[in-house]
Amino acid sequence: MHRKSKHRRAPKRDQKMEDIPMTPMIDVVFQLLIYFIFTFEIPDRMSQMSVFRPAPDTRGQPPPPAIRSMRIGVYDGFFTLNDTRVTEASLERTFNRLANLDPNQNMIVIATGNSQHKYLVQVLDLLQKAGLQQVTLLSAD
Repeated sequence: MHRKSKHRRAPKRDQKMEDIPMTPMIDVVFQLLIYFIFTFEIPDRMSQMSVFRPAPDTRGQPPPPAIRSMRIGVYDGFFTLNDTRVTEASLERTFNRLANLDPNQNMIVIATGNSQHKYLVQVLDLLQKAGLQQVTLLSAD
């Protein structure tokens, strides 16, 4: 009876080990990349803005009489108040009277494209001096 012996060959020390297969690692990296792309949310800047809303009147008092919004037009060299041409002094007097009646009066300032910035700044300064804080700025062509 002759037996065959199984001999294992020991790897030679000068032989290189087989390279690690990179394909499965690349697949995992791409799957993680796709996961992070689909789950990433861009922060909404509008949701981070601080907005102060008026508190409801819970005391049961009647609201003050409503005054409709005032429109101030800013043109190149002149102003309008509700589509009527006025001077800067007239605007200042009107703003002061409105501030005494209702400091929360809504003022709509409409600046035209050909008006100079200094006229817009003049109107905003007059509104600030009078104490009117509810200002909406619009642009018109």
